This record gives sequence, C-alpha cells and structure tokens, in this order.
Amino acid sequence: MTDPFTHTDLSELAPALALAQLRMVPAVYDKTNPHFRSKYTSLASVLGSILPALNEQGIALLQHPGFESATGLVSVTTMLMHKSGQYMSSTCSLPLGGRKDGHALKSASTYLRRIGAISICGLPEEDDDGNRASARREPARRQPAPAQEPLSDTPVTAADVELYRGMVNGIGLDASVVASFFEAHGRESAADLTANHLDARLQWVKSDAAGDHIKRWAADNNMPAAVPDVGDGQ
Repeated sequence: MTDPFTHTDLSELAPALALAQLRMVPAVYDKTNPHFRSKYTSLASVLGSILPALNEQGIALLQHPGFESATGLVSVTTMLMHKSGQYMSSTCSLPLGGRKDGHALKSASTYLRRIGAISICGLPEEDDDGNRASARREPARRQPAPAQEPLSDTPVTAADVELYRGMVNGIGLDASVVASFFEAHGRESAADLTANHLDARLQWVKSDAAGDHIKRWAADNNMPAAVPDVGDGQ
C-alpha cells in the first residue's frame, strides 16, 4: 500500500470506523484459483462483509482505478468518506504484466479493489469450512484425496503473478531475486508464462535443490536471496 492520504481532522470518521469494524464479519474464502488450487476471498465477499457496517455508520466506500501507460502500473485508490466530509484513502498498484488487454486490466483492478478494501478496513479473512468448532473436537478422519482439476494453459493474469510472487516470498526467497535468476538464465518472466508453466516453475522453486541453487547464484552475484526482514525497515 502506498500514498496514504487523510483529512486533517478525523474526529468524526475515526470513531465511526471503529464502530463499523465491530459490526464487520470476516470475509470467507469463497473462490478457488484454478492455477494454484488455492482459496481466496472474492470482491463480492469482501464488500458484503464491510459495506453494511460502513454504511450504517455513515461511511461510504469509494474506489477509483487508474493506469499509467509509461510504467504499465494498474492502481486503485480506495477511500472511506464520512457523512461529515472527513475522509481517508490509500492507493495500491501492481504491474499489468504480459497481457495488456481489457481482461487483464479488469482482473488486476478487481484484485487491487479486494486488497485495498481489506486493508483500509482492517478486515479479517477466514476459511469457510463449515462446522469448524465441532471439527476441532472430533477426531480427524482420513478422507480420499479429491481429483485435481487440470491446470489451464491460458496466459496468466497480473493477479496470478502477484500470487506467485507472494508464494515465493512465503518460502523465504526474495521473489525479485528469483525473477533475476530466471532472467539471467534466459528464461521468460513470470508474466509471460502460461498457467501450466507458472505452476511448474513454482513447484521447482519450492524444491530444496532449486532453493539451494538460487541461493548460491545470488551469493555469487552479491544479491540477498532471502526475503528482506520488514523489522529492519526494508
């Protein structure tokens, strides 16, 4: 998230937002990404969790998309506006990637709208797995593994690439360094791959042998392979 912008006086908005957060329900993971077989919260789930609580307190949610042709960055500015006229906003952005058509732009904008709304409202997310409480009290039962859906061989979207980068960072490798590794070895960027190839690349990066190989290459090129520690202000 970048460029936070707020009204100079939040004496009306701040307490109203606090009351709204008390009424917000966690957004559930109601969608599945077929490329990575992972669950995520849809934009409809997020808005359904926050809009009733916000509107009840006289707060409107506004989201404005933007695109910079010079940098290829798609952005969405999310604003909370109180009936008093007080407001706060924040902008998030990501590169559009290999495809630069209307579908890719819509996909990236939708992804940024979800992230922007979740972040500015402090909305929690949770898995919608039915009877979670009773499941914790009952012994685990072995279930047959579900059949895996075939991966799509279509070009990936900006949201897919961002999810891939997050997964790479999640295993302790800096996604930017991993991207440089593939570029140095003459491989396509993640944004130019198909879903099948991006999934295969992720599985390779997650292997111990690949991780060691990338770390050795990074060390030889004076690059820190590990994800920067946010506690150090990086």
